[in-house]
Amino acid sequence: MDFDENDKSYVVRLESGDTLLVRRFGTGEDIPLDSLNLQLTGDTVAFNSRGVADLSGTGSSLGVASFASGDAIYDVSFTVMGASRVESR
Repeated sequence: MDFDENDKSYVVRLESGDTLLVRRFGTGEDIPLDSLNLQLTGDTVAFNSRGVADLSGTGSSLGVASFASGDAIYDVSFTVMGASRVESR
């Protein structure tokens, strides 16, 4: 899963490089975001064949993604198994 912070989008790809999904946010989209930030090296998170995320670049057991729309900013913390918690700043 690759996040493009400038384009406010993400792409889900197979290890082979085949694209499964492209999702865009921002002006004129279903979810109007001003910014998104996956706080991982390269703005990429990889999953193994069992669906477990590789968060080794985080230095902790949690990954974090931040989303902003106007004055609303949300931080989503997630584990390797996908459990998550959303916090408003």
